[in-house]
Amino acid sequence: MEQKKINRFESFTQEYITSKFQNKITVKGKKLKAEYIFYKALNNVRMKNNLTSSKVILTILNRSCPVIEVKSIRVGGIVRQIPSPVKLNRQLILGIRWIVISARQRSNRTFISKLTSEFNSILKSEGPTMNKQIKLHKLAGTNKGLLHFRWY
Repeated sequence: MEQKKINRFESFTQEYITSKFQNKITVKGKKLKAEYIFYKALNNVRMKNNLTSSKVILTILNRSCPVIEVKSIRVGGIVRQIPSPVKLNRQLILGIRWIVISARQRSNRTFISKLTSEFNSILKSEGPTMNKQIKLHKLAGTNKGLLHFRWY
């Protein structure tokens, strides 16, 4: 009996996720341009990898969004970084934010090519967005001894 992989972002609609991406890409209120950039980059990735657009978006988000984060809490005069789970909506927002920031820092010529290369690197499980997520999970893993402070 095969077990189906559970996708944590299935509860969100495709339109909701794409509108969040477009809002994050938007600069100086040019939303139509942001929409064009997002769909063009998505189409480039979709054609290269022979996947549907919804499959591409969900795979990218599943690989780049954090499941756990650390929060700084002062306990006994010392500021400690305590791991805590991330709510699903915050996972989505953090993942999208990291993707767009990493794409903006790339050295390609146009933002479409920057976003396309960022999507491709996430699909290969590499790149700055994946590094950020891995570092955050590693930091939470090293501080898991402080979980008993989470009630603060």
